[in-house]
Amino acid sequence: MVIRKLVGRVSMVRLLLAGLLLAGFGIVLILVQREVRFSLRAATSEKVRVFVSPEATTLPPDQSLTVRLDTKGKKVVFADLVVEFDASKVQLKNEVELGPVLNRVIVKTEKGEANSTGKIRVAVGLDPLTRANPVVGEILIASLKFDSNTSQSDTSTVVGINGVQVVDIEARELLFESGGSILTLNPVLPTNSPTPTRTPTPAPLVSTATPIPTNAPGSFTFGAAGDIGGRTYRGGVVLTEVAKNNLNFFLALGDLSYNHVTPESAWCDFVKGYVGSSFPFELVAGNHEDSGPDGNIINFANCLPNRISGMVGKYAREFYFDYPQSLPLARFIMISPGLDFSDDSEGYYSYSSGVHRTWLVNAIDSARAAGIGWIIVGKHYPCIVMGLGCDSGTEVMNLLLEKKVDLVLEGHKHGVQISKLLGKAGSSNCVSSPSFYPSVCIVNSTTSSGRTYTKGQGTIFYMVGSGGASLTSFDLSDPEQVYFARWSGSSFNPTHGFAKINVTSNRLQVDFIKAPVTAANGGGGNFSDSFAIAPSSSPNASPSPTRTPTPTPLVSTATPPPTQPPIGDGTCFLNGFARVDCGGFDSLTDSDNYTNEFILNQVRAGNRNIAAGGAWWGPTDKFYENQVWVVNRSIFPERKRFNSGDVITQSMTCLKPGKYPAKGTAKNTLSGSHNLVIQRSGGSYRSLSQNTVENFVNMTLTAEGGADSYELRTRCLAKEGSTNNFGDGSAASGDGLQVNINQVIWFNRDPGTGGTGAAHHPVLPATAYDILDAHAWYEKLGYAYATIDGARDEGRGNLSPIQLLGGTVKGNLTVYGFGSRGTSTSTDRLSTVHHIELRIDQNGDDYTVQRLFVPATELGGIGSTWKSRQAMTLDTRKVADGWHILSWHAHIIDHQNPFPRDGKQLASEIKIPICVANNNPAACS
Repeated sequence: MVIRKLVGRVSMVRLLLAGLLLAGFGIVLILVQREVRFSLRAATSEKVRVFVSPEATTLPPDQSLTVRLDTKGKKVVFADLVVEFDASKVQLKNEVELGPVLNRVIVKTEKGEANSTGKIRVAVGLDPLTRANPVVGEILIASLKFDSNTSQSDTSTVVGINGVQVVDIEARELLFESGGSILTLNPVLPTNSPTPTRTPTPAPLVSTATPIPTNAPGSFTFGAAGDIGGRTYRGGVVLTEVAKNNLNFFLALGDLSYNHVTPESAWCDFVKGYVGSSFPFELVAGNHEDSGPDGNIINFANCLPNRISGMVGKYAREFYFDYPQSLPLARFIMISPGLDFSDDSEGYYSYSSGVHRTWLVNAIDSARAAGIGWIIVGKHYPCIVMGLGCDSGTEVMNLLLEKKVDLVLEGHKHGVQISKLLGKAGSSNCVSSPSFYPSVCIVNSTTSSGRTYTKGQGTIFYMVGSGGASLTSFDLSDPEQVYFARWSGSSFNPTHGFAKINVTSNRLQVDFIKAPVTAANGGGGNFSDSFAIAPSSSPNASPSPTRTPTPTPLVSTATPPPTQPPIGDGTCFLNGFARVDCGGFDSLTDSDNYTNEFILNQVRAGNRNIAAGGAWWGPTDKFYENQVWVVNRSIFPERKRFNSGDVITQSMTCLKPGKYPAKGTAKNTLSGSHNLVIQRSGGSYRSLSQNTVENFVNMTLTAEGGADSYELRTRCLAKEGSTNNFGDGSAASGDGLQVNINQVIWFNRDPGTGGTGAAHHPVLPATAYDILDAHAWYEKLGYAYATIDGARDEGRGNLSPIQLLGGTVKGNLTVYGFGSRGTSTSTDRLSTVHHIELRIDQNGDDYTVQRLFVPATELGGIGSTWKSRQAMTLDTRKVADGWHILSWHAHIIDHQNPFPRDGKQLASEIKIPICVANNNPAACS
């Protein structure tokens, strides 16, 4: 469900008419508290392009711009977008004129309001009569006519696109990319002065497609800093200086808000309040917003979108652009080494090998092939830094050194650390701690302010994490100190500010711009620095000292790779976080299979219903049901199956005394999806009774042909009305099920050796790992609803507490929504999306809020069941160990009749991944 505030005054009649028109396309418009709600199917991966044309122009004379939509072959029936501009610099001269194709007007901002707010909203749809033949290709959405509104000389601004929603004929919301227009402004003359004859301006040698405020022709200036935060007395002071320095754009190097201002859109407004709503404030993610905990980079990127034309890649994560776009002087490459975007399945960004490294190499090499003079890289995590480890990974730093990129801008450590000119000689590793190689890695050791380095001889690493967060200290005894020319921190001339870089074809001039943060607010210093990079032929370039060859040491100073502990030492790595006793590997005997068992993690799940206001329907003898099962898979390539006769032991405990069924099954996916029954003493079910002693279920696999996984299921039931207070954080109260997940490892005897004893334990492959999934179902029977503006809205589902212990859960907790329509009410009709909202608390606050959408068209008829087409994900590593509450809110709007009483209205499947890396913690990365 997409909810957008109305911009401007729109009559209720027009909105109702628009709803009727769009309903013909499978799109439903509902009026609730002056909001427009469009209920759509899930977004597709197909992208369309929304852009302003031309990409660059000069004002005055007054210039007509057009907003266009390239459908990329899609049949578009609806578009909603916001055009943003700086009203202090340009003004809309005429009312917005709409195009002829999407000609049903839903929202159109009037000129007066647009010039007051700097925003133009246009929402248009296709006439239902032409629905069968929507136009495919480039569509004119609107025509806009601007003129200059400034008396300043040589200034510029951007007209950009924000807040886009595009829907196709199948009621699918399409992904989009956008592009703006750069306006170079001439001053407006006073109205009481005669207007002189305008002399035609000769065509410039350098394209004016990119703004060049107060710069010499063929130059531009940008700024960069990371770790900004949302404090007016620190980050606000820095942003004030950013606004004063007449930059073409600014690079924010991650760790954006620190939750000083929430939500993400509020932080974006905080930034725009200083630099303007249309200023190109370009983002790249930091570790505080890759997958939380201080917002999500997806949301930040939505409210501070890319405003530089020609971007390639995934904005705010991994992208590059050339500047100016026509006849570019520099390529800017923004990357995210060491970050984990697990919230949307992007995963960990590693540049040691694979797609991300290939992308980076191509971005650098193609710039060189195109003759672009400067290559500047931006990222959050540094590698060499006093006071921290190499969070970005040594591979990416060595690659940047090998490629001799000119400048690398970084954040993360709160302060400033500016390297000397570094290079990489041969196969030497300049970042191997604790051994360092200054004699072969430092090309120019000059440290004075005003220094000039020779282009093409090395790379400068500029860590500028001084954008507004509290400054931190660092240890000058750190062996990496030898790599740095200048620095500032909380104990070393504490100064906030940003890097200001002027770029010409033959010079990078880099200056630190101090922000006057007071000592009381953690600043007060007077750090300053200035350096340049220029070709050796430049009159300002100083020659680099001759590098003295380093004699080959008799004994290698390289740090040897860490030795993996032998299999027989009885130790295993658990998730890369801890070491646990794996038992006696050395006691293995000369038999076909070896079994070793140890507990990995405890997962506890409970259920408590919280009804919203309104009625609760359902008989009092209905049961709440918690069902948990464990999936175990063999981890060795040479033994991907369990053999007949293998004994599987698994423990489960219902937290409330009673007898509960447990059932085991085995699956053989190699020969089909059919189940193989695991038989045990006591029949197909075994009773679990105690709430203080673990109940072990011993299962012997007897199915011919073996299996490649097994499942064990049990149920803990409680009648409605009983004490369901499991969500209070107590580990032993209320209803629920505790599962102690025991990893059972089968060892094959190495067929290539003979004899007995420890020599026959298997040699584990370097990538050996196993994934266990603990699944929990929470079902609420009956239905609770409340009434909002005449529509019916289901209440708050239930609270499902879950305990994450010992830091052993690594990866995404994933959630799917399930439900059924019931059978007793034939008149039930849903006209909008059913969504389920997940919250997990963190120290009393909501840690994250995500939503699952189930289009009404997929709910089916009476008696049907549904499952959300995508899962919610939550990175469990971002949540502190202990008890947390998953709060479920099922939400259905605009029922024609109450939901059927006998349907299971809210069910959820929760998967908790647990990664086991035997003697290889990297396998869980």
